[in-house]
Amino acid sequence: SCLMCSKRKVKCDKQKPCTSCVKAGNECVFPASIANRAQVGMAPEIFEMLQRLEKAVQ
Repeated sequence: SCLMCSKRKVKCDKQKPCTSCVKAGNECVFPASIANRAQVGMAPEIFEMLQRLEKAVQ
C-alpha cells in the first residue's frame, strides 16, 4: 500500500498513483523498496520519522 492509504486505513489498488489518492486529491507515495519494509505494521508517521533520523545520522 502507499503511505497515504496506510495512514487513512483504506484499500490501496497499488497503481501509481493509486485510485484512492487520485480521488482524494492526495500525493501518492510508495515506500522506496520491498527490502526496506521496516514500516510494515508501523504507523506511516513513525516510518517517516525513522527515515528523517536515518538521514540525519548519515
